[in-house]
Amino acid sequence: MRMPSLPESPRARWMGMTFALCAAVLALHASSYLPFFADDAFISLRYADRLLHGQGLTWTDGDRVEGYSNLLWIVGCTALGAVHVDLVLAARVLGIATALAAMTALARYVPRDLPAPRAALVFAAGAFAWASSGPVAVWSIGGLEQPLVAALLLWGLVQVDAVASETRSWHALLRAGIPLGMLAWTRPDGALFGILIAGAIGLLQWKEGAPPRSVARLVASIAAFPLAFAIVQLLFRLAYYGAWVPNPALVKLSFTFERMSEGWTYVASSLSAHINIVLLAASATFPFLHDRQARKRIVVLFLLLAGWLGYVVVVGGDIFPARRHFVPAISLMCLLVIEGMVWAARRSLPWRAVAGAMAVITLLAGMLRQTGDRALHRALEERWEWLGEPVGHLLARHFGPAHALLATDTAGALPYFSRLPAIDLLGLNDRVIAHHRPADFGRGPLGHELGDGFYVLSRRPDLIIFGLPTGAERALYRSGVQMQADPQFFSQYALVTFEANGDRTVRARVWVRREGRTGVQTTEGLLRIPGYLLATAPNVVAREDGEGRLGAVVTPLGSGLARARELSAGHWVVRADFSGPTPRIAVACSDRELASGPPDTEFSVWGDCMGGVTVKVSSVGAALDHIREIRLERLSD
Repeated sequence: MRMPSLPESPRARWMGMTFALCAAVLALHASSYLPFFADDAFISLRYADRLLHGQGLTWTDGDRVEGYSNLLWIVGCTALGAVHVDLVLAARVLGIATALAAMTALARYVPRDLPAPRAALVFAAGAFAWASSGPVAVWSIGGLEQPLVAALLLWGLVQVDAVASETRSWHALLRAGIPLGMLAWTRPDGALFGILIAGAIGLLQWKEGAPPRSVARLVASIAAFPLAFAIVQLLFRLAYYGAWVPNPALVKLSFTFERMSEGWTYVASSLSAHINIVLLAASATFPFLHDRQARKRIVVLFLLLAGWLGYVVVVGGDIFPARRHFVPAISLMCLLVIEGMVWAARRSLPWRAVAGAMAVITLLAGMLRQTGDRALHRALEERWEWLGEPVGHLLARHFGPAHALLATDTAGALPYFSRLPAIDLLGLNDRVIAHHRPADFGRGPLGHELGDGFYVLSRRPDLIIFGLPTGAERALYRSGVQMQADPQFFSQYALVTFEANGDRTVRARVWVRREGRTGVQTTEGLLRIPGYLLATAPNVVAREDGEGRLGAVVTPLGSGLARARELSAGHWVVRADFSGPTPRIAVACSDRELASGPPDTEFSVWGDCMGGVTVKVSSVGAALDHIREIRLERLSD
């Protein structure tokens, strides 16, 4: 918040070496959390991927929905994707780059009149606090926008002093206003930072006796940028999505006592986990008490910090690992650390030595304390998003050509890797679900309260995956629970176990619609049963053979079982597309067996088999049978 100037050569060398050292610390620290990547980051990448493929800024086909809250981040990922950078890598590159940009802003915050070695030590304290922070490291590679938020916030703050001075110019106003305005495009709540900064500076000017009109002009000049950017995005939202607010606000914001209690716990635990940075930031008390110019900057930082943490309390904190909403707070506290260290650097040698030793001890102790932070351990342990890669690719290969409709609780990895049309069962990317809040909204798990099973079933999804990408038999959340409460669900859907192979082998339990694009196909005199529908029985899985064809693997330990609609009266033959030993196929109507034997066994149906047929496939030999299709064909009379 002071006007930076270009450093002279000795200062540049000292600051450059310090920056390189702290950048290496950040890179090593962030790499220790690989391959963590948040599922919501895959949601953002799905928007970017569809934009790159000419499908618009959308999550799925049909009604456009703004299910993201990081427009500028998606645009950045899309730009890198346009030059053929893998989108996951693009998100990681942006994360590291913007985390380093934030560190550069910390360097620019150090006063230009400090001697080079002292300036480097001051910068080292703030930069090492930034680089050694677990949330900063995690979200530098975690795929979401927090490092960009911090970079824009810090770059806006280092320019604010010039705007607040009597000699402010349009050039200074642009340098401060553009990053603060871009915050509003990075997150919908990003405009809050610019407004808080404008309000804090206006309050200070008013307390110093500035004329009210001058204060109003100053506040308006700073707040105009975030407000203008927010209005532009609102106009885009209305024109493109036909909505006043983005879907995440409808899904997450409730303002209940329970939610604010969760938010308070989130903030309190985050402050406790970062007590080392909090204590170092408290060193800004010394310049606050003894330096009039520093006091102004510190008041702005404190009000901004208090305003952001208050907002986090109100919205209920966050559900992701590694305290992502605390990243902006860490960046502000790093500035307070620099303020305290600057004051010490201007004192005599004993003061400088004590301050430096305390900073080193505090930061190292904080790193040790982080090893016991459960929020960071979650990032180290959470890998389930990557299970969606082999499962999604399997679904893409075999159900993509039919444009099968996927309904899933995990709206990130599975839709991203499968590229299938999809329904977000939790409503983040679905307008209907997001606008139908239950009466108890705001008292359940954040972001996981909405659902409408009747609506989802009315859309007749072809594939349904409850819970994680590996799926589950029983639903966990509202949409799925309501769907399974409908008696028609279990007659319309079969639980199939798929085995997806890639870098790892993953089994996923998927509810597949028995009929339609993914199920039994019926034409006059022909009933075709996909082999994977046999993988509803224990010890039977559906997987690809060596040629990439999908079918059920039947062993002596488990027989494949599938159900199909009724057969009309007539003479029929059962055929199969398979590899391996010749299987035994049994066809039954209700409790009456119609045929049992190898493929090409003929049988007769006397009277329509209105209860539907059951097809059971058994392996006769010890080897595996790969059953790709069963066909029941009616023979000519």
